[in-house]
Amino acid sequence: MANLLKTISNFFNKDDQIVTEGAEEQRNLLTVTMENADLVREIDSDIEGSKGLYAEMKAIQDENEKYYLGNQLDSKLFDYELPTDQNILYRNLETILSIITSKRKEPIVLPAQDTDESKELRDKNQQYLSWKWSDEDMSIKYEDWARQAYLYRIGVFKVRWDTEKDDYVIELKRPQRILIDKDATDEYDSKFIVEFRQNSLSELIDMFPKKKADLLQEFGNRLGTLINYIEYWTNDFVVFKVGNLILDKKRNPNWNWDEKDRKGALNKVRANIKDKKLKNILLNYFNEPRKPYIILSLKNLGKTIYADTSDFEQAKIGQDIVNRRKRQIDKATIHALGRDVISGSYISKDEAKKMISNPNSPIWLEKGNANDAVTHISPQEISPVVLNDLQDTKNEIDSTMGVHGTTRGDRGAQETATGRTILREGDLGRIDLTVRRIDKKLELLYGWMIQMAKVYYDETHFTKLLGAEGSAEYLEYSSDDIEDGMEIIVKSELTANKAQTRQEAQERMAAGLLDPLSYMEAFEVSNPKEAARRMVMYNLDPKLYLAQFLMDENTPGAETTSIGKAQEENKRMMDGEVVPPFQGADKAHIEEHGMFMKKPLFKRLEDLAIKSNFMDHVQQELDQLKQLTQSVGPSQTPVQQQTPMQQPMAQPQV
Repeated sequence: MANLLKTISNFFNKDDQIVTEGAEEQRNLLTVTMENADLVREIDSDIEGSKGLYAEMKAIQDENEKYYLGNQLDSKLFDYELPTDQNILYRNLETILSIITSKRKEPIVLPAQDTDESKELRDKNQQYLSWKWSDEDMSIKYEDWARQAYLYRIGVFKVRWDTEKDDYVIELKRPQRILIDKDATDEYDSKFIVEFRQNSLSELIDMFPKKKADLLQEFGNRLGTLINYIEYWTNDFVVFKVGNLILDKKRNPNWNWDEKDRKGALNKVRANIKDKKLKNILLNYFNEPRKPYIILSLKNLGKTIYADTSDFEQAKIGQDIVNRRKRQIDKATIHALGRDVISGSYISKDEAKKMISNPNSPIWLEKGNANDAVTHISPQEISPVVLNDLQDTKNEIDSTMGVHGTTRGDRGAQETATGRTILREGDLGRIDLTVRRIDKKLELLYGWMIQMAKVYYDETHFTKLLGAEGSAEYLEYSSDDIEDGMEIIVKSELTANKAQTRQEAQERMAAGLLDPLSYMEAFEVSNPKEAARRMVMYNLDPKLYLAQFLMDENTPGAETTSIGKAQEENKRMMDGEVVPPFQGADKAHIEEHGMFMKKPLFKRLEDLAIKSNFMDHVQQELDQLKQLTQSVGPSQTPVQQQTPMQQPMAQPQV
């Protein structure tokens, strides 16, 4: 019986936290309202309990950083040789990152309801999120975040409201400055996250003016002194402290606490969606308050929030072997000419030095055999085993990290096209494992953007967008534009399938077996429907294409075209002018009016007189066109040139 109990006890290992039943440690429930002394004691206890994991990760992070930078070899240990290495880890990791981050991670916003108004809000939120990504330089931060995850086992983003900027910012944090609950497996279930911070005494006084006297008493009046302090987060509150001094404590500022009955509010939202009523009830995008960190972890077995390994680390042993083999080859290269051995019985040191400085000078011996005085030791050839092992180890590193020469763009002499495709798709399939994890974390990041807008955008924020042909457009955005029930997803097309999909699309288009829209979608052209429409119009009616897309009000003679005339009329009518119908109005002219009437600028127009005048104008032109069509009869325009596209389109720029 005792052996059976021992076996069961060993089965549940320490990592799974199921060894014995009952309380492990008696602790007070941590709240923001508890006494400062108790709060300090509990926070210090939390930090102490997780220091072991932090120290273990810190050692791994420091070592990985040395390998990445190529500083893993100590030059002091190589007095007579170069610390030769070939940093394959750096090369392969940067190749992986270039593939992962090559495409912008655009969010897909799903409308709450199947209504025009809901879809319009969807488009507005998508525009806002795309702008915020660019405004925060997220392409660069995203690359560094992914690099952190490979090297440091976690990558850390933090979302913070910046009072000076009057907007929130997304910051990349060094993982070495973050301490996380040792039992946590993600940001939300973590009991706490601690950020180690440093500011001058003057800055701390500005940040926490109510603690000025305490800070001066603790650290003196030298305001330039750098002070290390901590920022301690739970889902519900945040505490700033240095030593035993609490600088500030408050409820989570990134959550609207006025929302008391979240469950009841959600039920009302579901009822509104069912009845197709557009009304915002919720005060938060998230269902519960969260710590403001987005932590990326790869290759995780679920023990802690940190990854248990990485492709980078798995290849480190191979890198050590490559370094050793390179040094062996370097030594052999140095001695490739062999060495002369000079006998002191025949030649003095001074004469030997002269011989070394001028190896072509004749040697004079007073007596004795010249072969006994000077001999030459020929170099030993490098064993093929060394060269083969070097190449095998390089290949093994490439296989471990999923980055062969074909993926990097190299080309082997013996490779076939089919072989290159197989290798490349195998590598990209490995990289896709990482991409899927990243996508889920980016969904959380975009969710944070909406949550911060929900909390802080009480007033309208104006953002400048890049419009058509480089023109500037302005987007008005506030928390009222975030519809309850809206969802955000990030879904990258599997990288491994892209090359094959595009090649197939090219071949099918050349054979006339693919439509323009599917072709544009295969190449991920932005706004594929518009691109396909333009291509079809260009092939069917080049003149209409020229008038509609290549001419504007600044183009000489544009005002005389049918579309140019419609654009001029739109402006005049929006200014309140009553414009008579254009006698030369045709289908393109009236379609230009129709497209303008679909724009948000016209839909939100509150002056009903202008709207009525606009619609009367268009109706008159429609009636006029109908009368003209009835009197003239069907168009006799030749159609022999209106043939479908039979030639493959040029590959679009992606």
